[in-house]
Amino acid sequence: MYNIYPIAGSPFGIKRSEETKQKMSIAKQSMSDETKKKISEARKGKKFSKETKEKMRKPKNVVGRPHGREGLRHSEETKQKMKIAHKNRFFKKNMGLNISL
Repeated sequence: MYNIYPIAGSPFGIKRSEETKQKMSIAKQSMSDETKKKISEARKGKKFSKETKEKMRKPKNVVGRPHGREGLRHSEETKQKMKIAHKNRFFKKNMGLNISL
């Protein structure tokens, strides 16, 4: 057998079909309580290095930025689109109307 992953030992970058995703979802949902308990017990007491702890503390949403969009600004066009979308959500939720502004 050979390594099919682009990054050795990591499934990062692999595109899974919808069928495969569905099978994985079903398998995860049908996990017995006994199996869940075994996994939990195996993970308890695991010691992490200082470097690993620091990595886990960092946000994972955007590489290179401390807090996602911090320091970035939306363009005026984007702000207008967001404003319209927000107004539409408000009317739909509170008035039961489907008004397009």
